[in-house]
Amino acid sequence: QDIKSETEKWRNLYHQKESEHSRAEQKLLILEQQLEKVASCEKVVEHKALMAASASAALEEDMRQFASSLQAQNESLSEELAMTKAALVEVCVAKEQQESRADGLEAELALCKGETVSYTHLTLSKKRRGEITCSGE
Repeated sequence: QDIKSETEKWRNLYHQKESEHSRAEQKLLILEQQLEKVASCEKVVEHKALMAASASAALEEDMRQFASSLQAQNESLSEELAMTKAALVEVCVAKEQQESRADGLEAELALCKGETVSYTHLTLSKKRRGEITCSGE
């Protein structure tokens, strides 16, 4: 009877350990599956990080090109503004010369008619024509 009960005890212990081993294997299998999922997620994250870095580099290059384009446009517009200012100065100088000549002709005509010509008369005639003084700015 002792041998039989001892055998039964060891058999029960064996089944218990076998059951624990089976549960441990199942847990190990679940952990391995979870580890595979984690590894897969890591690969996705790495891929997305590479894509983000690539997009960031492309955006930086686009921004550099845009800044370069804006600088070129600014330089072009500055040159155009300088030429426009120079042309405006020329037009103003020509206008002043024409007004001066017109004032001289007006004074000559008044003198030919025998009228008295004064500085005030010439100044008033300029104001009637809407004189604009050009400073070159």
